[in-house]
Amino acid sequence: RKVAICQICLSSTIYHLPVALLSSLDPLATELGSSFQFCVVSIILKKSIQTPQQQTMTRLAQCIRRSYSTLRPNNLLNGSERELKPRVLARFYCRSPQLGQKEEYSIYQYPLATEPPEITRTQAADVAENVEEKDPSFKIPKGAEDRSDTTGLSTFEIDQIREQQKKLLATNLSPSIVPGHSEPAGLPANVRRSELMTPQTHLTQLDNGIRVVSQELSSSGLSSTLGVISNVGSRYEIHPRQRGATNVLQLLSFGTPTPSYPNPSSFLMDLGGAAHICDTAREQSIHCIDLLRPHVDEAFPLLQQVLLEPQWVDDDVEGAKRALGFQAEGAPPEALLGEAFQLAAFGHDQQLGQPHMFLEDNPELTASVVREFWQNRFIDNPDEIVVSGAGIDHEQLIRLTEEHFGHLQQKANNANSAQANPSTYHGGQLVLDRESPDKLVRVGLGFKIGGWHSGDLVATCVLQTLLGGGSSFSAGGPGKGMYSRLYREILNRHSWAESAEAFAAFYSEVGLFGLSGSTTPNRTKDMISVFANQLKKLADEPVTDEELDRAKNMLRGNVLTQLESRLVLFEDMGRQILTYGQREQVPQTCEKINAVTAADIQGVAKRAITSSRPTVAIVGGGLFPAQIPSHDEICRCFS
Repeated sequence: RKVAICQICLSSTIYHLPVALLSSLDPLATELGSSFQFCVVSIILKKSIQTPQQQTMTRLAQCIRRSYSTLRPNNLLNGSERELKPRVLARFYCRSPQLGQKEEYSIYQYPLATEPPEITRTQAADVAENVEEKDPSFKIPKGAEDRSDTTGLSTFEIDQIREQQKKLLATNLSPSIVPGHSEPAGLPANVRRSELMTPQTHLTQLDNGIRVVSQELSSSGLSSTLGVISNVGSRYEIHPRQRGATNVLQLLSFGTPTPSYPNPSSFLMDLGGAAHICDTAREQSIHCIDLLRPHVDEAFPLLQQVLLEPQWVDDDVEGAKRALGFQAEGAPPEALLGEAFQLAAFGHDQQLGQPHMFLEDNPELTASVVREFWQNRFIDNPDEIVVSGAGIDHEQLIRLTEEHFGHLQQKANNANSAQANPSTYHGGQLVLDRESPDKLVRVGLGFKIGGWHSGDLVATCVLQTLLGGGSSFSAGGPGKGMYSRLYREILNRHSWAESAEAFAAFYSEVGLFGLSGSTTPNRTKDMISVFANQLKKLADEPVTDEELDRAKNMLRGNVLTQLESRLVLFEDMGRQILTYGQREQVPQTCEKINAVTAADIQGVAKRAITSSRPTVAIVGGGLFPAQIPSHDEICRCFS
């Protein structure tokens, strides 16, 4: 009987029961008699429910107790000895069907059952009795091989229809991109694999201060990516009238006419589908085009006019502000959390605390204000401009830069020009009452770390990879960070945690590092408490060798994989030259990653916690004051 009971309970609860629990059921057998099996199943299920996560088993136990009142014991007993029939019990109670309903047996559902399943197999040839064989004498008539219809059109009629379609679908593509028999101009030499050289990054500074950086790629073939990276960002919007200028510039670039190009986007499309990208951030901006290599000389004048000869009018700026307002209304909660975190960390009176997103309308922002901001930060500031190119000859890029940007001259700073004033980290707490469509609350907890020039930069990146994280749902398997610490210790342990991930933001003088996630409003305190425990654990205990090796391997793999992209390579070269004045080669970066130790990781966490106050940002609706811990309470967690 004990063996039978074990089979029932193990297949029902999917938990291994202790031997002591089974041995304690012997007195019940004598006392309850024929009702033995029902009480045993109910008691074992009840005793196996140890945690709130097993609510399903609670409902199952309730179902068993309700069923006992209407079910006769003899239905589940066999003969006078009333022996247990485990398979019947398992079928009856495990899947909770309606009483008396018969269900099909599956070995995958009841692996401990004694009766084998009935499996039948059928060959395709056994059922293909009436398939008609193809007549070997049938042949397609000559001249009709390419017909796509059965209307009986003649070959002459089909050719006429095709000619009409060609006229209707005619395009205005440049003759230079029509496929031909000759090799297109500008292609790199086609050499054997054994003769290929390791790509080198070339850097040249022009007389006016502009720096030109490029790297030829034998694998890029016909494509090139080139553009300009500059120190133009929202932190330089020091005057209230300039707030939002960076976001407006992102929409106006390549979207408004220039003296020679009424529609820049259409011009690039006529070159064979060239793409343009404009991206702005708090410190730097990117303007680039990705196009076929033979059209670089033809497209570079467009880049010059977009950057140096914009024709913005007030209607363009007002239209951009309306578009930004619509974007702000539908802004994702994670973006709002980032804005709130910056404001809580630095305060609104510092450059890094200024909002980057266009969250409020600025009536003072006009076309003249945008032109003034762009003139001071870009046109009159060539020392902070880098022209970058991936998949292009360096001498060609120097020639084009001198021709179109060589006339720019650095001008003395005036009262209207914006300079980077160092921001001081304060730490604090900010709650943004804005309900999200999913009714969840976003929470962020972090500290100050070093910026781009800090010696902890690489160790911080390894730490971020080690923590990893993501959402509670993932459709993938290995390789998606499911073994990162936040997945194992937060998402897989707490059912109320919808997402949890590590973040890092680096700036010239300072950086931010912390954890962010989402949960229901009533679990806001629990989420902050779990985040605090994870950060304290990093400072108190060194990470394991397994975690560290996995994080370093993943970070190296991400770096190498990303640099396979021509766009990423273009951006990496430009940003490194603009930030450090030189580009670090990939082998050196990998060596720095390999050199990170567990002590380095622990030191980053310990310095962050002990040298600054925590910053807390909360974004969500339906929050009560009792659900939000005070900043002093959070500070005491790290004291």
